[in-house]
Amino acid sequence: MRFAPEFPKTPQKISILGVFRDGRMNAESWDELGMRLSAPFGTGTCPIAFDKDLISKKEDLANAIDDYARANGVTEGLLDKLAPAASGDEVLVFTIAGKPRMHDVDGGVPTQAASPPTAPSTTRGGGMGRQRGGMGMSPMRAAERNSFEVSATLFSPHDHRSVGLVSMDYAGSSANDAFARFAQKLSASLPGASCAGWHWDVPVDEKAIRDLKEDE
Repeated sequence: MRFAPEFPKTPQKISILGVFRDGRMNAESWDELGMRLSAPFGTGTCPIAFDKDLISKKEDLANAIDDYARANGVTEGLLDKLAPAASGDEVLVFTIAGKPRMHDVDGGVPTQAASPPTAPSTTRGGGMGRQRGGMGMSPMRAAERNSFEVSATLFSPHDHRSVGLVSMDYAGSSANDAFARFAQKLSASLPGASCAGWHWDVPVDEKAIRDLKEDE
């Protein structure tokens, strides 16, 4: 885990953007993983921004987010454009890349792991392609290494940059076990944190997202 010096030590309210998986924002993943990935933030499933409601009710905005993320990854520039709609102190995005060595064999519900993001600018762990300073990491390993990586990147609307990264490489064969371990790590990294929602009455300009340059 990595945190910027200014990252607050007190419990934070976290607004979750969603899951960056298979090289794009994946709303369906939250149906599968939402309960487990929400566990560090209290009971129930946290609300996310990029969900089926956004896709159906704000189609232009959802398409702009998805198109940009597919081309560039989830960058600080993108998060900065969305941050005004976040109710929390920090914005979090989950990234899932690679796959366990085998499908689940532990009796749990099989979880189909993701392929590594194909967006050329996506960086390993945080899903933060071409970051400006932030908590970026080295390029993602090639798919043939069969690594399974899960991460949570935290973005500060106040500081307009990434301020935290919690990531985990998993070499086992059970996706269920991988997500359970990651949830424990995230909980230990953000003690007392709770989830906050999004308020879309604050206007977010999809054209401004489409106009973002690749390095933003």
